[in-house]
Amino acid sequence: MTRLIGTTEVCSYLSCGKTFLYDLIKRGEFPKPLKLGSRSKWREEDIENYINYLSDTQSRNNK
Repeated sequence: MTRLIGTTEVCSYLSCGKTFLYDLIKRGEFPKPLKLGSRSKWREEDIENYINYLSDTQSRNNK
């Protein structure tokens, strides 16, 4: 089963603030959250995929 995580934990994963996180979403650079009532949740797998994408992109740019 997929684990859902909230805004605070996502920001912790990415070492960023909420404003920066929502700016990434607005620019289409980060997955949109699932809405559960008034709460925003992300699939943990989506966050891990995003981090892996960033890591892969940086590795290719540093070659």
